Amino acid sequence: MKNKLQKLIVVLGPTASGKTELAIKLAKKFNGEIVNADSRAIYRDMKVGTDRPEKNEGGVRHHLVGFLLPDKDFNLAEYKQLAVGKINDILRRGKQPFLVGGTWLYISAITDNLEIPNVKPNKSWRKAQEKFQSETLYKKLQRLDLSAAERIHQNDKRRIIRALEVIHFSGQPISKQQKKGKPIFNVLKIGIKRDLDEVEKRVKKRIKIKMGDALIREIRRLLKKYSSNLPAMSSLGYPEMIKYIKGELSKEDAFFLLAKNTRRFARYQINTFRQDKNIKWVKNLQDASNKIKGFLKK
Repeated sequence: MKNKLQKLIVVLGPTASGKTELAIKLAKKFNGEIVNADSRAIYRDMKVGTDRPEKNEGGVRHHLVGFLLPDKDFNLAEYKQLAVGKINDILRRGKQPFLVGGTWLYISAITDNLEIPNVKPNKSWRKAQEKFQSETLYKKLQRLDLSAAERIHQNDKRRIIRALEVIHFSGQPISKQQKKGKPIFNVLKIGIKRDLDEVEKRVKKRIKIKMGDALIREIRRLLKKYSSNLPAMSSLGYPEMIKYIKGELSKEDAFFLLAKNTRRFARYQINTFRQDKNIKWVKNLQDASNKIKGFLKK
């Protein structure tokens, strides 16, 4: 059954591990296109903080990047529908799809064909929850559904609210409703092997070269149009710089906090990925290429 399914290559790893750079090189080598699996890269107007690629970055087509306004609702079921559609379209055109990102639930929704709870978003209920800090909401989720909480980072406000919403309106833990279905693709998962010290060095380099004052300018523009309480604004880089803009931290302390929080988030991602024994860990392009060649020959 598995060998009859069309092939999907996943490139995953912790934040700042070099997923996009590697995936672009691999996509060029294997006639591919990239489908985003990073929950932060979906937003428009948030290019600097998320470090998301452009739609044709590196000469490769990237799908599901920068298409959603920060104040718009978006859930896992919608992501899965869009991503599967893009993957199938790439396959129909005779190209190789690459699913690339670090959001485990997005990746799992495709590779495990997750059954998504049929609970419609409730705008008024969500708006009421957005007033609370991520930490408060996360503690509530831990009480109600510890299994779900363990799969969601404590700063991922949008996904925390969605999990609580499903629990509130269905009366059941979301973890018991997200079940694996029959595979829809034959999947190769490639993971970039980075230790936390490497990630931290790359983060500091990214902050120095790509972010800096550009991130502060981006956030000032966002705050003119959107509330700082929006789930999208809980993405790494935004809460730290908002504290600087509000005068609660110095610029130096804000960037130090960003590096610290990114390291913590990377640790969470690495621990999550390690639970999947099907991931093939690589250190470089050649290693990844060899694994893909073997996979495509089967």
